[in-house]
Formats: sequence, structure tokens, C-alpha cells
Amino acid sequence: MATMAVQTKQDQLTLNGITVTVKRSKQGITVYESGKEITHVSK
Repeated sequence: MATMAVQTKQDQLTLNGITVTVKRSKQGITVYESGKEITHVSK
């Protein structure tokens, strides 16, 4: 689901009760699920 949110350039995606939030910056992308960081990619 995190991949789907990043690929579709959405900041937030909710599916089946799970909410994923994507925060983008010049340094990279961080993905959160329910407010908890689940992955971080740096440039």
C-alpha cells in the first residue's frame, strides 16, 4: 500500500482501515502507518 501511495503521488491513502501517510522533502521520502514511521528513503 505504501508503494501505491508513492506511485500515485498521494500524501495520504486509506484502504481497508489502514492509513498510510507519505512525507516528501528534498532529502527523501518517509512513509508512516498510523503515525509510526515504517520506511525512509534518502536521496
